[in-house]
Amino acid sequence: MTAAADAAQGLGLPGFALTPTPWLRTALRLRPGAPLTLEDDRGPALRLICWRTEYERSAYRLPWPRTSGCAVVIRPDLLDILSEGTSAPIVTRDVVMRLEAD
Repeated sequence: MTAAADAAQGLGLPGFALTPTPWLRTALRLRPGAPLTLEDDRGPALRLICWRTEYERSAYRLPWPRTSGCAVVIRPDLLDILSEGTSAPIVTRDVVMRLEAD
């Protein structure tokens, strides 16, 4: 994960990351693109976005985020392809994890 700068040991990535399944990559004919991005013939298709907020500050420690997460974003036309190709509903979920104070 060199694209995430200081990676898992710093502020670059949350403690978990969402990844598309092999079935999804095959169904949408996706291949690796720019860092944290899968693309198809039309360009960027899926991208991982990592975020963090509510930095805890102290005179004795570096700032550290209390809340962080990640999301996979998809190009709208690919969501249409997925919904046409399956009889099951597409479910989206939001999960937020918050660190408890020491």
